[in-house]
Order: sequence, then structure tokens, then C-alpha cells
Amino acid sequence: MAVDDVVSITDTQVANGADLTIRPASGDEWEVTGIVCEDSPFSLRASADTGSIGVGKYGGNTSGTANVPLFGIRPIALFITYDDYLTVNNAVGATVNVGFYAIKTKE
Repeated sequence: MAVDDVVSITDTQVANGADLTIRPASGDEWEVTGIVCEDSPFSLRASADTGSIGVGKYGGNTSGTANVPLFGIRPIALFITYDDYLTVNNAVGATVNVGFYAIKTKE
């Protein structure tokens, strides 16, 4: 995969309480441009941390849990690497579909 290629997973089933880990290969960097969630509540987490990232609907530092369902078609820009990655945690109470869109920015 080359720099500027699109990376996407749009239909991964994630069980209640489980995570979808968004993590490039070692040495790569991705710009995550969208998170797709079938339902809420979800939370974004940095790497293996258990606390939610504050990513508000309009860029404010509000609860990621409340706003993740809005990310499906809204622009976001979160840069991740192998060591600094994202997890999307499902707290819906059922298995739902989760996905993401990203652009490879570094090899």
C-alpha cells in the first residue's frame, strides 16, 4: 500500500463490550477521516487506554461516547501509528457494525 492510498473497513461486527482496533502496520501512519458506527453508545480510546477521547461534534472537548455515531460522514482528522492507535469500544448492548476510513500518510 502506498502513501495517499485509502484504508477502510466499513462493515465489521463488534460484540457488546468488545473493541475494533484501528492500527496501521509498524512504521506506517494513517490519518483517520471517519468512524462509522451503527448505533450508540460508543467510545474512542487512545491505544490501550480505557478512558474516552474527547472529540466533540464541533471540535469541542466533549464526550466521545455521545458523539461517535455522528462521525460516519463528518470530517475528522486523527493521526495514528502502530504505537499510538485507536480503539472503538462498543457499549450498545448488542453486536453492531463498526468501521473507519483513513488515508495512509507515511511508510
